Amino acid sequence: MPPCLALAIAIWFAAAPASNVPSSHDIDVDVWSVFVATVAADDIVGMGNVYFPNAVLVRPRGTESIKQTLEGWGRDMVSAKAKGNKATVEFRFSRRQDDATTAF
Repeated sequence: MPPCLALAIAIWFAAAPASNVPSSHDIDVDVWSVFVATVAADDIVGMGNVYFPNAVLVRPRGTESIKQTLEGWGRDMVSAKAKGNKATVEFRFSRRQDDATTAF
């Protein structure tokens, strides 16, 4: 799994009303912990369900739709599993920026 996973993602709460803005704890439970679990389980569908359908992954060399990104990551998961490799991901935040529309 590329380390740029958390660069910039629009996630499920993108349409949340301002009065129902999730806290950082809510985001940890509903988003970051889901990434940890889906990576460990090779569950690309579950991972994809966290993203807003029109999300764009921002990388140092450009951007890519989340649909294209997930397709590539899914192929990588299948290939790694066939080789007996396992992946894990862990998040440690030195600075957080999250609100009703984004988290990174």
